[in-house]
Amino acid sequence: MRDLLSFDAYYKALRAICNFYEEKHLGEEEVLKELNRIRKIAKRKKSNPDVYTPEDSELFADLAKIKELSTGVYNYYLGLINSGVRISEFAKFAEDPSKYRIIDKGEYIKVYLNYRRGSKNCLYIYLPKGFDNRVYVSYNYFIKFFQKHRGLIRPKYIRNWFYSKCLQLGIPSGVADFYQGRSAVSIGDRHYLDKERMADEKYRQLIGQEIIW
Repeated sequence: MRDLLSFDAYYKALRAICNFYEEKHLGEEEVLKELNRIRKIAKRKKSNPDVYTPEDSELFADLAKIKELSTGVYNYYLGLINSGVRISEFAKFAEDPSKYRIIDKGEYIKVYLNYRRGSKNCLYIYLPKGFDNRVYVSYNYFIKFFQKHRGLIRPKYIRNWFYSKCLQLGIPSGVADFYQGRSAVSIGDRHYLDKERMADEKYRQLIGQEIIW
């Protein structure tokens, strides 16, 4: 009961409701303005949040360096750029892509991961075609690689970059949350399916913008 009454739980529920109404009222400026106002009022307090978001030029310059050093690390890093998921979630897929159901969507694939940890719910990993046939290093090797090469942008910041890029392209924050495993399943199954449908449509937009390699 204490968890249900915590401010953190309240924040997550309010964010899910705002995302729901944002998707139902796309293009209605007054509604979207009010939702943004509510988000600011109920903003969760954090101590020294790490909100660093790399520029495109910085991220892709490091990607080119990584490609010269290790193909397996490059594929792993590029997979994070394409999907926006957590390192631990991509690690499950990279360990053995053949274990997972791959849904061919034409220009891209959806990996049915269905990985849940508490409020984290990564149902799918969205990737361009061919990523299920790439060779990846192990999770431990990937982590140690960045401990050795400390001048490179840390993989954890890719999530910030991906989320920011989605918003720049006009993709609703709720859809960006869906890509990144922050799905609000409590809203209802029908709404969840609507969000998945919109995520499918918007991922084609990401590919069309050629920000994803």
